[in-house]
Formats: sequence, C-alpha cells, structure tokens
Amino acid sequence: MANNDLTGKTIGWIGTGRMGYAMAERLLKAGADLSAWNRTKSKAEPLAELGATIVDNPADLAGCDIVFTMVGGPADFIQVTKGENGVLAQGDKVPGLLIDCTSISEEASREVREFATSVGTAMI
Repeated sequence: MANNDLTGKTIGWIGTGRMGYAMAERLLKAGADLSAWNRTKSKAEPLAELGATIVDNPADLAGCDIVFTMVGGPADFIQVTKGENGVLAQGDKVPGLLIDCTSISEEASREVREFATSVGTAMI
C-alpha cells in the first residue's frame, strides 16, 4: 500500500480556479501544509480559513517539497515556472517535485521539463 502520509511535506499550489481550489481544499482537509498563489489573490484567500498560507507570487513557493500547477494555459505555465517570479527560477531554492495539472502543449511541457531538470526538480 502506498504511503499517503503528508507529515513533514510542504505543498505549494499555483492556480486556484474552480478545479485548483477544490483540489487544494482537499489536500488541506487531509492535513497538508499548503501554501497557495493565484493571479487574482482574492480567489485563493478563502483557503486561508482552512489553514493555507497565501503567498504574493510563485517564487514564494520555491522552498516547498512539492508544487502543483493548474493555470490557464501554456503561456501562464511558462510564466509561473520560468518567469522572473517563477517557482523554478529562484536559484538554489527549488521544489523537489513539480506536478503540472494544466492543459498545455507538448512543446510547453517539454520546455519546462527541461528547465526543471536543469535546476534539479523532477516534473510530472
């Protein structure tokens, strides 16, 4: 049986739209230590009532063990990962695992995967 224990793991969540919010909410209810960012901060703020930390930009999630992304499309995905405030663009401080749940092109996925690998982050 798989180990589902989230104890000691920090989780970052980028994108709290309809589906992203629901998934982050479930992780919080399961006891996850979760921090979240959304382009429109007010959409993420209700997660704070469940224990989430709401951050100012994706870079603030770079120290998390696992980061999920669920954003609008390929350009948004590239921006929140590789952009100036991207979660993978913070030098030595990067997540161990990036899990992308965005509907994106194969090219965008490959571009970010190669960048993630170059900075030491695994990507699903």
